[in-house]
Order: sequence, then C-alpha cells, then structure tokens
Amino acid sequence: MSQSYCMKEGKSYACMGWVEKYFGDCLCNIKDEISFGFGFMSLICWGVGEIHPIITNFCTKSSHGVSLAFLFTWVAM
Repeated sequence: MSQSYCMKEGKSYACMGWVEKYFGDCLCNIKDEISFGFGFMSLICWGVGEIHPIITNFCTKSSHGVSLAFLFTWVAM
C-alpha cells in the first residue's frame, strides 16, 4: 500500500480510518475535515433532492421533466 498524503507531506496528523479506507484520502488537519464534511453533505443533499423527480418520472413512465443539459452535466461530472 502506498503512503498516504499526510505521510508524504510529513504531517503526523492521524487520518480518519473510514475516509482513508473508502475514499483513499487522508484528512491531515481540521480544514481538510471541514472541507470533506461540506463536500459530503453537498452530495447527500443533492442525492436526496433528486429522489422525488426520479420516482415521479419512473411512476409516470416519462422523462419529459428531465433536461438534456442536466443529463450531460451529470455524466460529465
């Protein structure tokens, strides 16, 4: 296993185990933890916000409300 980012940067801050395990990233300081937390919350909020349109489109068997630009942006990310 390769060295984590914290070790390469010479920082002795202990990594959060689950972040290193599932995301392959090391949070070396409080700023990294805050940044990761906001990013993770953003993804969760975005995912929860999409549940209703997905269920509605599935139940109506229609994709009329789905923007082509949204799909291209979603795939590009």
